[in-house]
Parts: sequence; C-alpha cells; structure tokens
Amino acid sequence: MSGRSIAAVAAFIAAVVSLPNSALAQDVESAFKGKTLNVFIGSGPGGGYDLYGRLVARFIGKHLPGQPNVIAQNKPGASGFVMSQWLYAAAPKDGLNIGTVPQNAPTEEALGNPAAIFESVKFAWIGRVNSNTPAHYVWHTAAVQTLDDLKTKELLSGADTPTSTQTTNPRILNLIAGTKFNIINGYGSGAKVRLAVESGEVQAGVAPLSLLQSELAPWLKDGKIKILVQYSPERHPSVPDVPASVELARTDEERKILNFFVADSAIGRAVAAPPGVAPERIKALRAAFDAMIKDPEFVADTKKRNVEVDAMSGEKLQALVVGMMDLPADILAKAKAAAKAALAVGAR
Repeated sequence: MSGRSIAAVAAFIAAVVSLPNSALAQDVESAFKGKTLNVFIGSGPGGGYDLYGRLVARFIGKHLPGQPNVIAQNKPGASGFVMSQWLYAAAPKDGLNIGTVPQNAPTEEALGNPAAIFESVKFAWIGRVNSNTPAHYVWHTAAVQTLDDLKTKELLSGADTPTSTQTTNPRILNLIAGTKFNIINGYGSGAKVRLAVESGEVQAGVAPLSLLQSELAPWLKDGKIKILVQYSPERHPSVPDVPASVELARTDEERKILNFFVADSAIGRAVAAPPGVAPERIKALRAAFDAMIKDPEFVADTKKRNVEVDAMSGEKLQALVVGMMDLPADILAKAKAAAKAALAVGAR
C-alpha cells in the first residue's frame, strides 16, 4: 500500500471515530439552540433564592451550546418544595428546566417531611453559586439583644413557612439549648418578614448571611439589627464573633443533632435538573455553570452588587448530597424525634 493510500485510510478511520462525538455535540447544540431554558425559583421575589436564581438565569445562557434564551420564573410554595416536587416528577426531562432546589431538601427528605416527595440524590445537581449560612437577626429596639437574653426573654420572630429553615432551626435550638424564639409563620418570604420587622410587627427574622452583608448591609452598618446566632457547623470567617448554633450543644449527641440540621448550609444556593435528563445535556449544563462562575461579566456584576459567591461544581455538589443522605441510623432517629417535638411546640 502506498503512502498516499495509508494516509487516506488513516484519515477515513479518524473521521469515523470522530463521528459519534461530532454527532453528540450537534445533538446537544440542537437541544438548546432556539429554545428557552427555564430557571424555576421556588420562592417569591426578594429573597436569597430569587437573587441567586436570577443571577444564573442572567449569565448561564451564553455558555451553553446554541446559546438559548433563558428566563427566570418564580414558582413559590411550601418553602421551595412545591417547585422541587414538580421539577422532580413533572418537569420535561429535556435539559431546559432547572430549579433552585432548597438547601434543606436532603434534611427534610431524611426526616420524612411529606412535602419532600423526591429523592435528593436523584436530582442532577448543576452547581452551587454560594454556600448559605442562615443567620438570626434582631431589631435594635427588641428587649433581646444577646443569646443570654434569649434564654430568659421571649423573642417574636417572623418566618416564611412552617417547613423552612427559618422555622425549624430556631425551634430545634429552643428544644436543645433553651432559647425562647416564638416563631410566627405565614409571611411567605424573607422579604415580607423583613417588612414586618421594620414595622414592629415582629422583632426578628432569619436571613442568609450573604444577604445581610450585601443588600441588607445598611441595616448592619446603621446598627438597626444585630446578628444573634448563625445556623452553621462553625463560625463563618466574616462574622467570627457570632456564635454558631452547634456551639450551643451541651453534649456530643446534641452537637451531632444540631449539626444534622445545619449541615445543609453547604448546599446553599444551588440549581438542579430533574432526574432522567440525558447525561450529555447535564454535562453541558454543568460546564456552562462552571464557565459562568469564571465569566468576567458575572464576576464584575457580583462584585459591584456585593453579592457573595462561593461556588461548587455540580459533580462535587452531587457527592455532597449523597454524603448527607448517608446518616447513622441512631442520629437520624434522634433528629426525627427532635423535629417532631419542635413541630408539636409550634402547633400549640
């Protein structure tokens, strides 16, 4: 065989070998080109999920093959679980629907929350924009200004819904650490809680630490609010003087139970796709998310607005969720008992 013939055969083989990848790339591009990617936000406007969900909607599109149109849609209900259940079971599995699955989805699933009708590990996690540490803040005119005060005086605190971390975390702390949060539910969103705090209807609320240090930074600067406690396994570097809730445990067992309820801060403000989306489309969504985080326009926008970013890739986030669901049976049983007791207190 001549050198020319060998070269021709080699070129033919190379072309054949590359066909699957080429066809796959075309298929992924056609899946997005001329289409609309929907970013569903499981809460109302004005909160942390809305902020980060809209950031994703604004910047992810140009990094996807075919550069689809992207729109953000609020789909509130049951602290994000209405949207999450829809995303899990009913959303088209075409890669054109992703959502801000709440960070406590694995926790509530493990506890048997009837609203958590999904398996968190089966979501295709696309990426985390920011870890999220909920922090309990108090208005400057309230009688309670310290954790010591909170063990002797009742603090009226607003919350969005009965199943959110705004409700469960302080009630678990009441049970284990003897604090006296009186949680008033039904505000629907963190933004409405903050309006109630300003008007004097309630004295306190829970908000992401990142939100308190960005959009609500004037409140802190002007001394209108004080942060009492952060619901996290350890103190966030930006507020080293504010106790982490786990520190209030008196025994190792209590520490493990409190840690179970706040470990989801590592999931934070993340987006996921439903189960069953083709792997190559999930790969494209994850790659676009990673590129978005590094996008100079994204970086400039978040810095300008003082929005905190602490990103995690979809692959690492998936592994994190799997690890969270692998909980020792004895600790899970005690956490369920604590959650049931906290719920009973709230029902009285």
